[in-house]
Amino acid sequence: MSNTSNNLSNEELLATNAALKAQVDYLAKQVAELTKLKMNMVNTPEESDEEEEVPLEDNSSNTARGENYERGKDVPEEKKELYKDDEDFKEMYAQCLSRPHGDYLIKDGNLFRGNQLCIPRSSVRETLIDESYTARSQIAQKNLRNA
Repeated sequence: MSNTSNNLSNEELLATNAALKAQVDYLAKQVAELTKLKMNMVNTPEESDEEEEVPLEDNSSNTARGENYERGKDVPEEKKELYKDDEDFKEMYAQCLSRPHGDYLIKDGNLFRGNQLCIPRSSVRETLIDESYTARSQIAQKNLRNA
């Protein structure tokens, strides 16, 4: 039983995990902003038929390495609510609010199991799963070509 993650070093896994965490935080912030905008649009009467363009933040400040990223600064309260409402993590999140529980702990508003980030069910989670599957498929294909 071979696992493609065995091909990555511990440092590469930690760097990848940190990069994914920065991306999740950025995407969660964008989802929160778009949700607020949508709620404002629903709650206010429409003044014109033209759609208003919403400028989103440039992703250049949230690089893959997380440069210029202040820990916890971009963690919106809405993301914490995702954990509280998530069927997979809500019980463990509630238990970990006061102290770590087993392998689980909360750090910077994120729930971790060991060194793995627990991502609540959302469009962000689905995107990360799709990207992870695609990346693993490409690594597997490369390994087969080199074999």
